[in-house]
Amino acid sequence: HAALEVAKMNAQLVDVCDRVGLMHSNWLESLERQQVFDMVIANPPYIPSSEISVIQRDVRDFEPHTALDGGADGLGAYRTLARQIHVHPAIRIGAVILLEIGVNQESTVRQTFVNHGYRHLYTKDDLRGIPRVVAFEKR
Repeated sequence: HAALEVAKMNAQLVDVCDRVGLMHSNWLESLERQQVFDMVIANPPYIPSSEISVIQRDVRDFEPHTALDGGADGLGAYRTLARQIHVHPAIRIGAVILLEIGVNQESTVRQTFVNHGYRHLYTKDDLRGIPRVVAFEKR
């Protein structure tokens, strides 16, 4: 729950506590039907299991394993999110979904979400020119 504490401090720092809801959940499992969300922002684990042992030591040894391990191809969480967000009534139609992605994952993540009926809004590169964030609209 340390990530929630950091997020809470950041929300206080920029004075948005009255407009931001934070919760601990296994993806969308804790969302209640009466809640309505206009945006989902996620940094899912995206490193393929076989690559965790060779990533930068300061990342590998600092981050919890579950925050890094994206399964065999690194894309398991994206497939889960694409399915869950699409059918969950708490995420309204028109909601924007922002996802951090790993190297060489933009095309596959984009196609996964488009195949579930989302509209791709844009992709933003990081400072090295690598696609790092993809944005979708739930339709």
